[in-house]
Amino acid sequence: MSEVPLSPVGKEEIHRLESALLVGTLFRPEVLEELRDPTERLTWVDSLAVAAAALAREKAKMPVSRIAEELGRSEATI
Repeated sequence: MSEVPLSPVGKEEIHRLESALLVGTLFRPEVLEELRDPTERLTWVDSLAVAAAALAREKAKMPVSRIAEELGRSEATI
């Protein structure tokens, strides 16, 4: 297993941190409980994925405008 960088440099490291954040969050008991509700499941997973992606990019010192562009979201959402 490769190390997960907390200050990623480059796309590969950003994706590793993003994946670790997402998996770590998805398996928290309170998140698993929320995911049991099928009406909100997609919203939860999408929101968590965007949050993990944004945080990983922020840790890579990307500006919010670039993060928003890469993720296809508004700067306000990020």
